[in-house]
Amino acid sequence: MSHPIEAVTAQAFERLRALQRDGAMENDESLCDGVSLSWDEAGPQIRVEAISDAGRMLALKAEVQGAPRWFSLNIPLGKAALRSGDVIGVVLDAQADTALPPVPLFVRSARDGETVDTHLTEPLTLASRRGVAVTLHRVEADSALHGTEDWHTLILSLPAQDFGLTLFDARVFVSPAG
Repeated sequence: MSHPIEAVTAQAFERLRALQRDGAMENDESLCDGVSLSWDEAGPQIRVEAISDAGRMLALKAEVQGAPRWFSLNIPLGKAALRSGDVIGVVLDAQADTALPPVPLFVRSARDGETVDTHLTEPLTLASRRGVAVTLHRVEADSALHGTEDWHTLILSLPAQDFGLTLFDARVFVSPAG
């Protein structure tokens, strides 16, 4: 039986694949099912073109002037409980225009009106040739991910530089503790 996080992300990715879009993005604009881009608007200038069509799930072309405090692709994981020992996996079939610096990921969890960030163990490496990027993170008992059923969002910290990135496919999975 699949984990609720897998069901939520599979649905979001399926709708993203079906989306026909070609144009500029606004800050915090939802592409579909809560999948969005967000960035720091205090000072830096960011312009993002998003394309979603047959053969690719999402292509981004970003122009960044200045040093934003954040620039991210946000993917809802939904409301779910995770146990100590569970492993969250993120898999991207992707290609960057040029090799990008490692892409850190974190999960933002909302609990009792507060948010807590859990940084995943390893960043994703996105190369200038199409390839598969994978990261795995084991949930620890003292992690904000552990425990009660909370709302979680996967956040990919995008580079603060001009770049092009194409996502051909993506999956998020949870391997339950043994």
